[in-house]
Amino acid sequence: MLARKVLMISPDDFGFNQDTAIDNFFQKNFPLTEKEIKSGAQAEFLTFKNLLESAGIEVIRFSPKYSVPCPDAVFPNNWFSTHPTGEVIFYPMKSTSRRSERHPAIIEYLTSHYKKVIDFSENEKHDKFLEGTGSIVISHKNKTAYASLSQRTNESLFYEWSSGMEHKPIVFHAEDENGNPVYHTNVLLCIGEGFAIVCLESLKNAHERKLVVDSLTENGNSRIEISLSQMHNFCANALALQNNKGEQVFVISLRGWKALNNKQQEQIRLFCSQIITPELNVIETCGGGGARCMLAELF
Repeated sequence: MLARKVLMISPDDFGFNQDTAIDNFFQKNFPLTEKEIKSGAQAEFLTFKNLLESAGIEVIRFSPKYSVPCPDAVFPNNWFSTHPTGEVIFYPMKSTSRRSERHPAIIEYLTSHYKKVIDFSENEKHDKFLEGTGSIVISHKNKTAYASLSQRTNESLFYEWSSGMEHKPIVFHAEDENGNPVYHTNVLLCIGEGFAIVCLESLKNAHERKLVVDSLTENGNSRIEISLSQMHNFCANALALQNNKGEQVFVISLRGWKALNNKQQEQIRLFCSQIITPELNVIETCGGGGARCMLAELF
């Protein structure tokens, strides 16, 4: 059960966000001026959008004018998600600098197309966060949801989400090589139809690692295991979509695709008719999010 349409937001205010860099260790300073970073991100965005449309994926693009700068607006999947059962869900985000991304025009579009609205965003007042499909990796087909706990992924909120959406919750902890919690689940786990990419190396607890492996196996996913180094190259920050021919296509940044070895690439090709590999060097480096983070599925 894959989306055929995505929503994207142009990176008009894009830049390095000091606020989010506190716990997003994927963000790095880039040796370019602010103007060069912004123009580079805009060029990457447009090329990415064109690649998707050429592959038969419908793209709904927004270029909203924000009242304050929103450097991470290009990552809309953190503040809302839509679902095959007709819901649109709004989420609480940890960074106060990101909360203005909820632009009225985008909300109006979503609420006009999805009549069932579930809003978790009030939890921000209580310092409880759940950052959309960054925090939750969803197997719609198998009604299973996976969450790696962190400052941005609250356990009780995740269980509340899972109960309301009638998904089986799989909870675990993940760390990088320095013992830092992995900030979002979708940088270590990607689930397509028939396969899953997962960084088991980041799951230090043997029981939790077995829980994830058993769940992926029971759901019929061929497991493609990646290393911590590959995780840092955004190999799991990817998304499976369905094109206008009904085929599964795989979206991953060029950096992520090149970091996979030949065997891993061939495993993915067994399930996907096309691999879409946009170059996202500026966005990934400064923003700390990759191809998956830039796409909000519209079911």
